Amino acid sequence: MRASPSVSANDFPPMDNASCNGPGGAYHLPGTYHQYFNSGNGAWPNSAPNNLGVLNVPLQSIAVMPGTWTLECYDWYLAGDSGTFTSWELQGDMVSLPLNYCTAGTSSGGCTPAIQASNQPSVAHAGPCSITVTGIEGQRFCLVFYGVDNSGFTPTSWGTSTSYLCVKAPTQRTPTQLSGGTFGACDGHLVLDWNAYQSANVLSLGNPWLAGDKVYAQLWYRDPPSPKTTSLSSALELTYQP
Repeated sequence: MRASPSVSANDFPPMDNASCNGPGGAYHLPGTYHQYFNSGNGAWPNSAPNNLGVLNVPLQSIAVMPGTWTLECYDWYLAGDSGTFTSWELQGDMVSLPLNYCTAGTSSGGCTPAIQASNQPSVAHAGPCSITVTGIEGQRFCLVFYGVDNSGFTPTSWGTSTSYLCVKAPTQRTPTQLSGGTFGACDGHLVLDWNAYQSANVLSLGNPWLAGDKVYAQLWYRDPPSPKTTSLSSALELTYQP
């Protein structure tokens, strides 16, 4: 489970003005209660009398890791309450993976570069995010360029080559790199530390970012024998997380 959760449901437990024996004048009415953990604002109520002694620990502050999660339930008022606890359901929004789209062109040397990202980017730089392109022709100058809005855009042919332009203008170029590898082979590659680039270029397209913002990225590289003397990779869609 990967989530950025917090409570955004009705206050739990409910309050009633009638006198009762619960702590702070609050008690649990019969019925079904739901706590939804998502990207809302808050967690368990953190002020009396609503908190009833429950420590407020937002789920987003708990490191997400694989394994078995155990829910422990406590009845902290034992003097006179009664009832049954039937079930508990924990739901979290899964963070989608970076999405590949569009078709990579085949270079004059028969290479079809593949672009991918290690993670979705985060507004808070909560985790690493690197864009990697493999299968580039060796010893070619190359760069990643990106846009922020692909709405209504249809990929267009890159001259008469097999490449397609898959990112809608306006676009931003990142620094030029050398693909390395062996000249004439398809063993070149590029790595772009997305977080470092954005931190060093605060006026770049899209910056400052908000959760939900999109990034559409593609590789451009030199390919002198091709019709436009350059070729393009497939493309990548990223979605910013909090």
